[in-house]
Amino acid sequence: MHCEPGQQRTARAPLCALFGVALAVGAWACTAPAIPDDTLRPLDGYPTRSAKVDAGSQSGPSRGRTQPSDTQEDPPVVPEPAPAVDAGTEPPPVVVDAGTPPPPTNTCGGQTTATACFQCCETNNPGTVNRWNNYFGQCACETPGVCAAQCASSFCGVAAPAPGSACDVCLSNATTCFQQADQRCLGDALCAPLVQCDQAAQCAAKP
Repeated sequence: MHCEPGQQRTARAPLCALFGVALAVGAWACTAPAIPDDTLRPLDGYPTRSAKVDAGSQSGPSRGRTQPSDTQEDPPVVPEPAPAVDAGTEPPPVVVDAGTPPPPTNTCGGQTTATACFQCCETNNPGTVNRWNNYFGQCACETPGVCAAQCASSFCGVAAPAPGSACDVCLSNATTCFQQADQRCLGDALCAPLVQCDQAAQCAAKP
């Protein structure tokens, strides 16, 4: 910008003067030495918080952590005592289940006849009479085969003996087989309750 001769200087003179001052300041700024700025140092050049604590009076940022207010070291951290372990309430004693008890053996003692008494024991101990019959049949037909000859075509075969027949009479009098069947049944846990019931109710002694 120039101030030409002949121009009105009343209003423009102050502008020309200010422009000259600005040019002078700019020229001085270009030749003056740079002012050091410590705030432009990279963060990696600053000590960490642990270094600040060790150095005591050293100053500077602490990488975002809170700077200590004095030169004392942090107080030691006292660990909290471990919580007491609750042993809990002792469990109740274990009750051993002995299983379902067998039915009483003398539940058929009130029967008035031997037939009713035997049938009562068979009903109260289902499945046992089949095992007793097998033991009796082994004695009558196999070993010792007390009635094997008389019952070859009936009891020891596939048919029931006719009432009053030789086979029927032999089986009714086969005391040895009755005793043997009772003994073998008592030795069988699945059969024993039947004979125990018969004996407790004294079925054989009834009319």
